[in-house]
Amino acid sequence: MLPFAIFIGSGLAVTVAYEIHALAVGQWSYAETMPAIAGVGVLPILQWLLIPIAELAVFRLLWRSRV
Repeated sequence: MLPFAIFIGSGLAVTVAYEIHALAVGQWSYAETMPAIAGVGVLPILQWLLIPIAELAVFRLLWRSRV
C-alpha cells in the first residue's frame, strides 16, 4: 500500500508543480469555466488521480490472473 501511495502522491505533486509553473510562465491558461483548487485546475488533478488508479487496478487484476 505504501508504494501505491508514494506513486500517486509523487505523480500528483509533479502534476501540481507543473501546472503552477506552466500557468506562471504563460505556457497556457484556464478558461473561466475551469474549476480550480488553489489556482490549479481540477481536471488535471482528477486526471492524475483517476487514470493511474484505474491503470494499477487493471494491472493488479491481470497480474493475479497469471499467478
